[in-house]
Amino acid sequence: MFNLGKRALVRAAMLAVFVAGYAMPIEAKTDKTLGKYGLSGSVRVTVGKTDKCLAKAGGAKMGQQFHAWRCRANSSHQVFVLKSMKRGWYQVRSKKGGMCLDVSGSAKKTDAPVVQWRCKSKANSNQLWAIIPGANKKSFLLKASHSGKCLHLGNAKAKVSTFVQQPCKPKDAAQNLSVWR
Repeated sequence: MFNLGKRALVRAAMLAVFVAGYAMPIEAKTDKTLGKYGLSGSVRVTVGKTDKCLAKAGGAKMGQQFHAWRCRANSSHQVFVLKSMKRGWYQVRSKKGGMCLDVSGSAKKTDAPVVQWRCKSKANSNQLWAIIPGANKKSFLLKASHSGKCLHLGNAKAKVSTFVQQPCKPKDAAQNLSVWR
C-alpha cells in the first residue's frame, strides 16, 4: 500500500477533477446548450411576451445602445449569432456589422446600458454571456460574466425599447428571451 501524504492526495484529487472537467470537448457541451434553446446558427431573439426582437442600432457607431423593436422576418438588424468563447460563455454578435453585446464600460451597476461594440477576439468579460434557464423550457436569460446581471428590456411598451443589465430574475418577462420563428 502506498503511503501518500495528505498534500499529495489533495493534488491528485484536484488533478482528477481538472481532467474530468475537460473530458468532453467544450464545443460539444456548448452546442448542446445552444441546441436546447434553438440558438444554433443565425437567430432572431424575442423578449418575453412582446412582439419585439433584440436589434442592433441602425448605424455602425460603437457605443449605441442595443434596442428592441417589432420582430420582422426581413430585418438584418435583428439577426444574431452566438459564438462560443470559453466553457459556457458566449459572445452575442450581430450578423450585420459584427458588433457584440457589450455592457458599457464594464459597469457592474444595475441599469448599465448594453451597447454595441467591436467584438474582441479574446473577449472582455463584459462581452461574455452565459445562457441560463428562463421561466419555461423554451426561454432563457443572458447573464453577463463580469457583473452576474442579466440582459433586461427596459420600458417594453415604448415603440423602441433599450437594453440594460439588471439582477437576474428568471420569472421576469423583460429578461426571458426565446428564438423568434
